[in-house]
Amino acid sequence: MEFVRRIAWIWPYVLAGTFLTMVIVVQAGMKQGISPFGSQTGYFEALMSVASLAGLLVAGAGAFVSYQTSQEQLAQMRTADLAGRFQKGVELLAETSMTARLGGIVILRDVARAEGQQYAQTVRSLLIAYLEDQCREHNSICGSYAHPPGSTEYAQVSESQITHWELIPFPKIEAAQSDIVEAFKVIGDSTIERDGGTIEVRGAVFFNAKFRNLDMTGVRFTECYFAGTLFRECNFHNAMFRGGVLGLVNMIDCDLSQTVILPARNNEDRSAGGTLIAHECDLSFGYIDVDATIITESNVTGHVFGHTNVRLNRCWRMGRNITLHGETVPDARAIDATNLTPRRRTARGMPVY
Repeated sequence: MEFVRRIAWIWPYVLAGTFLTMVIVVQAGMKQGISPFGSQTGYFEALMSVASLAGLLVAGAGAFVSYQTSQEQLAQMRTADLAGRFQKGVELLAETSMTARLGGIVILRDVARAEGQQYAQTVRSLLIAYLEDQCREHNSICGSYAHPPGSTEYAQVSESQITHWELIPFPKIEAAQSDIVEAFKVIGDSTIERDGGTIEVRGAVFFNAKFRNLDMTGVRFTECYFAGTLFRECNFHNAMFRGGVLGLVNMIDCDLSQTVILPARNNEDRSAGGTLIAHECDLSFGYIDVDATIITESNVTGHVFGHTNVRLNRCWRMGRNITLHGETVPDARAIDATNLTPRRRTARGMPVY
């Protein structure tokens, strides 16, 4: 009955087309002196052809409707499967087993990437809340320190570490949990669409974590702690960090253009804790106010540093000077590369002069 209901709209057109064809055949026969009631064989063969054509039209219409019905059923099955997988992923996040939670995050990632990405924003918001909840205990501990525990032992960074860009160890700090790291990767997954709204991550805590190819464009990080964390080829364009600690964070070939790193509102020394090490990064027109900054072979066009503990090595600018604690920095600290030819380009395509 459902099939009949679906194709009911077709029958008037089929009958009208058949009738019109028969009228045309009859008129053609009459013009040739053939009576509709005669016995001429050719005339009745023509009528049989019309009937066959009508049958083909009906069969074709039925096949089309059958195809449409099967596609709708398939879409409904996919929707139901996606909803079931999403529900399963959410349930696994509540498990005590690390393996189960990791499985839940992987399921949610795949659901968010699925065709149509109808769960993209839901999954991202869910994992942001999960991240904040899982990091709450660590965040409260870190908040009682000016720097994360153990980071002061590495306040003096050796030249060999800067040259080779090794991940600086924090032996006294517990390594970031795998589920936290994976959740953060999904939040910054460039293949998952965004709705255009502001993404805010609060209270995230990462120790000795490694991230690559994250898209954190415009994300707001509030009271987050990144100790000994390595970011490679990540996009932080127009992002904002407020409060928290960047404890010896390495950023390699990252987009930090128009990125703002601000101190916590109640911070008396008006700087965010920690040391930021940036290599081959785009820091153009950004603002950084941390305890110490080490920057090499990076674009610092129009950048403003809110503190004086800044080391620049082989950096360049495109015309616009940089500002260091309210004062314009001499050209020697960052060469004007407006008329220079790049020596090479990074993996992300940024020129290096």
